[in-house]
Order: sequence, then C-alpha cells, then structure tokens
Amino acid sequence: MKFVTSVLLCAAATTILWADETVKKPEKKKAGRVEIEGLLTAEPLPAGYDCTPSELKDDNGALLGRQLVFTKEGVVSKVMVKIENRKLPDRAHKKTTLKAYVNGTVHMFNDAGLKLVKKKLPDIEKVNVANRTTCDLVYQTAEGAEIDVQIQVFFTDVGYLVTVIADSQNDYKTLTKWAKTIQPAKGADKKGVKPRTEPDDSPSESQ
Repeated sequence: MKFVTSVLLCAAATTILWADETVKKPEKKKAGRVEIEGLLTAEPLPAGYDCTPSELKDDNGALLGRQLVFTKEGVVSKVMVKIENRKLPDRAHKKTTLKAYVNGTVHMFNDAGLKLVKKKLPDIEKVNVANRTTCDLVYQTAEGAEIDVQIQVFFTDVGYLVTVIADSQNDYKTLTKWAKTIQPAKGADKKGVKPRTEPDDSPSESQ
C-alpha cells in the first residue's frame, strides 16, 4: 500500500514543498468546530488524526496554493485538501476546474497502477457549482484489495478539492462524514460557500 500513499501526496503537475514538516493539531475555533491553519473550519478531526500543511509550487517556484493532509500514524486512510490560489470568476471557469479535478484524480490513481472497478459520478454538465459536488470511486490493487476514494469539490472564488482515501469501510464512513463538514475559514477568501452535507446532484452508478 506504500505506493498508493506516496501517489496521494503528489498533486498533478506541481511540486509540493512542505511549509511546515511538523504535524499540527487544529486550533480550537468554537464549540463543535475547529479552525485549521487559518484556511478551513470543520468538526473536530477523527480520533488520532492530525494535519500536515504544505505549499503547492510549480517548477519555477511560483506559489499555486496550499495543501492540507490529514493522517493517522500507522494508517493508510487519509484526507487531502487542495486549495488553489487561482481565481475562478464565473461558473464556466468553475465547471472547467471541476472537470479537471475529477479527471486528474482518476488519472492519478490509474497511473499508480490501480484498476477502477466502480464509480458514481454526477453529470458534470448539469452540476450546480454553487454547491458541493461529490464523486465516489472504488479502485482495486494488483493483490485484489479495494481502495475507496471520494472526491468532494466546492468553490468560493477559488477551488477546494477534498480527496478521501480509505482501505476499510469503517475508515471510509468516518472520513467522508468528517470531510463533508469542511468549509472555508472566515476571512480565508472574500466569498463564502453555501454549507451542504450532501451533494447537489445525485451521481449515477456504473461499473
């Protein structure tokens, strides 16, 4: 499973430079929620999970955004949140970015040698980008083990890509439930995103 873990720590076409190699515990925001790196708020992390922040830079050193990786020692299952700096001025730009997020994630796992065996994807053309979009994928390793992946995408004036990876159903249920509580922190950008606990569009299932 090590190759799967290492692939998930890489963002497509970017070089990740760690902003702080020390794992940090989220700061308390208020009862029931925590603030994370001044970028996100969410319900308290699942037991044992901590956050490691990093910067996303291109080959020339230009800052593209930030990435937060939530991991638990000795456990493969994790949550990754990518926040781009690039402004998305309208629905067309956001829809194009949504397609790129989904396609990029699928290709990343394919390139890692995993086989896609099941998927639930919404009709991207009909998605309301004002709300959170959720995609579910199931991959299979060469040894036959299943890896569950959920992609959650939402927008303010920038894009937020949340990726959950789990090698057990218990972890998958726990982490996807927690991931749905993630929202931009107040002041992280100028616009807020409408809170949602369920995807706006019901994805269709195919194999």
